[in-house]
Amino acid sequence: MPAPPAFEFSIGASNCLFASTRYSRWAAFFDVIKAFYEALHESTTPGIKLIRLHYLDRFTATERDADPFEVINKNSSLMNAVTLSSKSAFHLHCGWFEYLACELRRLTNVNISVDEMQSDGVRQAVIVTMLQDEALEGRVGDVLTRIGVLHGDLNRLFGDLITKDAADRVSLNSVQSS
Repeated sequence: MPAPPAFEFSIGASNCLFASTRYSRWAAFFDVIKAFYEALHESTTPGIKLIRLHYLDRFTATERDADPFEVINKNSSLMNAVTLSSKSAFHLHCGWFEYLACELRRLTNVNISVDEMQSDGVRQAVIVTMLQDEALEGRVGDVLTRIGVLHGDLNRLFGDLITKDAADRVSLNSVQSS
C-alpha cells in the first residue's frame, strides 16, 4: 500500500505555502489545496497578488549507460546545441517574464539537470518547472481558477520538455485532457 501524501501548510506575514512531497493525481491534490484555501478564506480576506506552482520531477535510469534523451525531448524549443551534444552531466536553466494582461505578469522558470553516471552506471535527470502569476495592480482574481490555469500550463510546458514515451509513463497525456 502506498504511503499517504505528505503535506505542509504554513502561513507567514506575507505568504502562504502549501507543499506536498508526494503526488498522485491533480484532482486529489487540488481538493486538499481547495479545502485549505476555503478555510483560510473564511477567516480572512486575503489580498492575493501572487500565485506560484512549482513541480519537481525526477527520472532515474533503470539500465546502465541510459541516454537521458530517452526522457528529455531533444526537440523542445528550450534545448540548446551545447546541451544536445553533451555526453556527460549538464544543467539547463531558462526563465522569462511575459504579460498575460497589462496587470498580470507571469514568470516561467525551467531547470533540467542530468547528473554524471554513478559508479553503477545509473544516471538521474531532474526537471524543475515553475510558473508564477503576479498581479501588478490589485489581485490575481479567482485564486482557485488561477491555480487550475497554472497547473494546465505547467503540464503543457512539461509535456514539451519530455519525450512522448516518458509522458506516457507518467500518464501526462491522460491528465492533460482532464
